[in-house]
Amino acid sequence: MTISSIVDEVIECINKDRIYDPGESVSGTHVIITGGEPLLGWQRAYPDLIDALYEEGFRNFTFETNGTQKLTAEFKDYLLVNNIKNKKIDLTFSVSAKLPCSGELWDNAILPDVVTEYESYGKAFLKFVIAKHDDAVDASIAVNEYRRAGFSGPVYLMPEGGTEDNYNLHAPDVADIAMMHGWRYSPRLQVDLFKNAWGT
Repeated sequence: MTISSIVDEVIECINKDRIYDPGESVSGTHVIITGGEPLLGWQRAYPDLIDALYEEGFRNFTFETNGTQKLTAEFKDYLLVNNIKNKKIDLTFSVSAKLPCSGELWDNAILPDVVTEYESYGKAFLKFVIAKHDDAVDASIAVNEYRRAGFSGPVYLMPEGGTEDNYNLHAPDVADIAMMHGWRYSPRLQVDLFKNAWGT
């Protein structure tokens, strides 16, 4: 897709879902760039995309990332000039770091220096998916590693939610663990509202 066609799709989604009146400002609407892994191989395209969306009034952008991809020098330069100096955009990195339960190797998945650098260019938070006690232990170890590297953002726990029954079974325990550590609990809203139906 071209940049202009992506921008048209974003505007169409908002109009279709009636999030805002076309005559009103969209500056508070978040454009969330997700994947796959959106920071893998696509960073060269984001300055043009962000600039085009900015021209349409969008100011809030979130990258949903696993926290393993360094920002390229070119993208960092763009962010420094257009975000930090001019206060042009509000940028967030939603970092869903993969714990060993996902099948990822720790040394490949938990990269604190990469995530800490994100905070130089925008806000960042960590989110861990929890299904059992061992996952919570791993999350605690990971958070300690991120903190030692200088990461200062909030931490969220989310219950594993492959099925509604599994989600409902784990959600109260995950909330208790989050409160015990002073972290935040994140529900899977699509499960709560739509029972994880296709398209939600």
